[in-house]
Amino acid sequence: MRVQERPDPEPGPGEVRVRVRAAGVNFADLLARVGLYPEAPKPPCVVGYEIAGDVDAVGDGVEGFEIGQRVMGGSRFGGYAQLAVTSSDALIPIPDGWSYSEAAALPVAYATAYAGLIRYGGLQAGERVFHTLIVHHENHVPLQCEDRYVNPACAPGYLDADFAQTTPTRYLFEATALWRAQYSIEAARATTQEARLLAIPPDEACLIVVRRTFTRHAPITLARLVHPGSRYQLEGQFTP
Repeated sequence: MRVQERPDPEPGPGEVRVRVRAAGVNFADLLARVGLYPEAPKPPCVVGYEIAGDVDAVGDGVEGFEIGQRVMGGSRFGGYAQLAVTSSDALIPIPDGWSYSEAAALPVAYATAYAGLIRYGGLQAGERVFHTLIVHHENHVPLQCEDRYVNPACAPGYLDADFAQTTPTRYLFEATALWRAQYSIEAARATTQEARLLAIPPDEACLIVVRRTFTRHAPITLARLVHPGSRYQLEGQFTP
């Protein structure tokens, strides 16, 4: 990253220009910086997917926002700047008592965590959730970082299991009534913490699997499985 001088962006119809006081750092920004986020402009570009600041100018047709008003919202990139333009529909006022830094972390970073636990994980307010972060090794070489959330109602003995003797996946297969699973697979970089735990360079490509499993009536687990690309090889064969 480097600092550049660019012309001030002008808000178009339905848009607001924000004088940025704080910007979030989230998965979209990290992937965009290395050209792996499909909706991002091609590098070199200004990243920044969520911002907080003060209304600096408004475009035609914008209602409900005043110059100087404290706002937060999504910027769809361009947020790592002194001035950022975004749709008025993407902004909301910052609640009283919130700092700019707190507000900037809400639109994407917080919303992603909330979606993972509440929407995808099915948790309700006041419910407990089990969390484990495990690095799997073979011959002292880390091969997988497993970040997992588990519904205690489905696996009440999960935290008592000896994961030096079995894996969480095997334990949950045996302890729960697995009915269905959903998963996504992508090639991307690990987070800073994951790269450190896996002892890989921060720019190494990884195979990342996000998997959700369910009984017939409840979610069982949400897991993020990160595999260093340099330590795996996919092979196959076919006959035409």
